[in-house]
Amino acid sequence: MTVAAGSFAVAALTVVGTLAAIGAIGKAAPPSYLTAVVTRADVVKSVTADGSLAPVARYGLTFGLPPVQIPASGGGETGSGPKVRWPVLKVQAEPGQGVAKGAVLAVGDTTDVRKQLSQAASDLALTNARAAQAEQVLQTATDPTKKSKAQSSLALARAAAAATSSVQTSLEAELAHATLVAPADGVIEAVNIAIGADAPQGEALIMDVGGFQASVHVAESDIPALHKAMTVSVAIDALSESISGTIASIGFAPSDGATQALTYPVSVLLASIPANARLGMSVRMSAVVSTVKGVLAVATTAVQHQADGYQVFVVTKDGRAQERQISVGLIGDAFVQVTNGLTEGEIVVVGYATPVATEPALPQTPTAIPSGSPIVPHSPKGNQSPRPHRSPRPSSPAPSATGT
Repeated sequence: MTVAAGSFAVAALTVVGTLAAIGAIGKAAPPSYLTAVVTRADVVKSVTADGSLAPVARYGLTFGLPPVQIPASGGGETGSGPKVRWPVLKVQAEPGQGVAKGAVLAVGDTTDVRKQLSQAASDLALTNARAAQAEQVLQTATDPTKKSKAQSSLALARAAAAATSSVQTSLEAELAHATLVAPADGVIEAVNIAIGADAPQGEALIMDVGGFQASVHVAESDIPALHKAMTVSVAIDALSESISGTIASIGFAPSDGATQALTYPVSVLLASIPANARLGMSVRMSAVVSTVKGVLAVATTAVQHQADGYQVFVVTKDGRAQERQISVGLIGDAFVQVTNGLTEGEIVVVGYATPVATEPALPQTPTAIPSGSPIVPHSPKGNQSPRPHRSPRPSSPAPSATGT
């Protein structure tokens, strides 16, 4: 995907005049066209992709468990130990709040976990006593039947003691996380608890750590042009700000939900983060993948691609719009590099100046626009015309000169 880039695009698409068609067709008013000058310019090809602001890392904080990093969406662990009630005694966090590492964010009531610990200690003492008794019987038994029975009792008692000991260890570990503490500097994303209510089995709090990154989805055809550590620009739509960034990762598997238009996830680390940025804000990444400088160029809207190559319509000295074959190099966002067929200063047609609804049908003559890939009109503000269908532009041939 490409978009118009830089001041060159604005300059190139300035209307330098209108071209009247040769004679009226029937009784219809003659159409006129928007034109642009063939000039020397920098031709820039970019890859763009849309996405949103996402945290660099997310942590889920759950009563009874240590903080755990969780996926960019969804939750993490819910715990696999004893079921413990955690009535919430204190909450010192709210969404959007910045917190420092080690800050106490919430405190849970330990009554239930301590009760279960006491019961586990009693159960362990009982199973240990039974194991000791079975071991004593085994040592003194002479009757084969009694000896076999004692061996079975000892095995059962030891298994029960091991299971009870495991429960006790798990409860002690849960008790150590009765207070939720920030694992790092960050921002509270979600608070899923309230004072006086039992905490959920999943995350009581979710924290975003490490600031924001841009998470975008890039079309499969554009992925080969990108690489890790590549410098890109990220525009945050809601803030009307553009920030420099670097590509941190390029997904190996397609984006979740990608069906007809296959895309791949790309993460971009931002050089700076605006103070009023918010999680989920829409962004657009733009990565310059090829540039040629100071070459003969024509506006992309002037160039058509047909089965036999590329054409433009050149305004002749007598005012005719005459078709001409051209050879092209790099097909950029705003300009196409011309390697043969045009000279600097010539004028080419870039669109309709009259509303599409009133355009007469043009005959298939040297003054007419042929079928195939029609040009896209650039109507002035206040005279917005529907855009005719444009055939997809093929990928650019290899440029004759390369840049950064």
